[in-house]
Amino acid sequence: MGLASYSYTSHMGCLERARGSGEMLLARDDINPDTPDKLGQTPLCHAAENRHGVVVKILLGRDGINTDKPDRWGQTPLQYATINGHTGVIALLQPPTSATHNTA
Repeated sequence: MGLASYSYTSHMGCLERARGSGEMLLARDDINPDTPDKLGQTPLCHAAENRHGVVVKILLGRDGINTDKPDRWGQTPLQYATINGHTGVIALLQPPTSATHNTA
C-alpha cells in the first residue's frame, strides 16, 4: 500500500495522537488526500461528516481537492456536514456568496 492510499482513519489517528505530526502528514505532497476509500469517501468527506473542522481546513488548503466529489451513495462532504448539522464545517465548505444590492 503506497503513501497515496493512506486511509482517513490513519490521518485521524495521527491527528488525535499528535496534532502537529498529523498536520504534517496531511500536508505532504506525496500523499493524495483526495483518494477515496473502498466506499468512495475521501478524507474530506469523513472530516465533514465527523465535524473535524481543523482537518477540513487543512484539506481545503491542498491543491486538487474536489469538494463536490460524491461517494458511492452520491453524498458530498457538504451534504454530510449538512445532514449532521455541523454548521462550522458547512461554512468552510460552502462557496462564498456575493451580496445582491437593489438600487431601486
